[in-house]
Amino acid sequence: MATNASAMLALLLLAGCEGSFRGGGDPSGDDAREPGDASEDVPRDEAGEAPGDETLVEDVPAEQAEVEDPAPEDLPEEEGPCTPVPAPTATASDIFSRAGVMIAESTSAFPAGSFGSVLRDNHFSWVAVQIVNGEGVNEEAAWDGWIASWRCYLPYVGAWGVNRTSPEAEADLAADKVARHDFAFYIADAEQEYKYSQEPDYCGECFERSGRWIAEFSSRLAGHGLPDLPVALTSFGRVDLADLDWRVWSDSGFHFLPQAYWNEYPIYQPSECVRAAVTWIRPEVEDSPFWTADQVHPMIGIWDDRMGARQYLDDLAAARTAYGQLGFSVYRGDSCPSGEWPVLGQGVVEGLAASPP
Repeated sequence: MATNASAMLALLLLAGCEGSFRGGGDPSGDDAREPGDASEDVPRDEAGEAPGDETLVEDVPAEQAEVEDPAPEDLPEEEGPCTPVPAPTATASDIFSRAGVMIAESTSAFPAGSFGSVLRDNHFSWVAVQIVNGEGVNEEAAWDGWIASWRCYLPYVGAWGVNRTSPEAEADLAADKVARHDFAFYIADAEQEYKYSQEPDYCGECFERSGRWIAEFSSRLAGHGLPDLPVALTSFGRVDLADLDWRVWSDSGFHFLPQAYWNEYPIYQPSECVRAAVTWIRPEVEDSPFWTADQVHPMIGIWDDRMGARQYLDDLAAARTAYGQLGFSVYRGDSCPSGEWPVLGQGVVEGLAASPP
């Protein structure tokens, strides 16, 4: 059941967010953020460590380890020039049910000449680069060449951006850049600034940013002749522990890429992220889960050696058996250990993502 934002806010306030958002308030999270800078409640023990059980709750920002772009000398040897292939017409299901890679900010950290054949040979279908951060734009001059080079190897080359506090201006900027550079899809990263729970109180304006951004983005895309651009949301891994307006995203056709960063905290075990997305119902507000299994595609965190691909894949397999989701993505591709790519490719072979078209 879809409920309007005002009614939902009233119900959330009356309920005191009990059952939906366990734990206290959370900080505003004003620092620059990439996917993975989780800001859900994670209690600490006296030593400052997160306990290793599944009773964790969200809303204390997790201090994610800094991930540096690889130095030029660390990149694989570049291949010669190739002929780009135009992106095939696709729906969100066509793209996100397959295996993909997210990279942050710098196109130079993940050149197709170095990584294209690696992803192609390991059955990946899409790659996305961060193009905006709020109203800021990342190295636009490099995009067209980067897109063309990647289309030699993968069918879908897309973009993602971080949502901040000016929904309409940010939505217009993202839509304009997507249209101008012919990206095949867009992923919105809406996190702390879009939560109802803020420190020291609740924020109705923050909760309503989801609907405002979506309405403006959709209208702007339609004005560019792109009403059916495939779109997805990436955000906190557990919808049951973070109070965004998930309903407006799902009702607007956005697939969900939960940040299943199990390498950071136990609560982000991929199977738990999928379970919450497809089975949890917000008490006193909703009468059905936010997404169906065919709309959920976990984004797994592999940027160091704390957790390997095989452990993620085994858990994704269990989730697929239980819930039926298909497709996954990797964050961050530009910091993923080289030995993990063949393992991830095996995950596609095992049926955890659809094979490339």
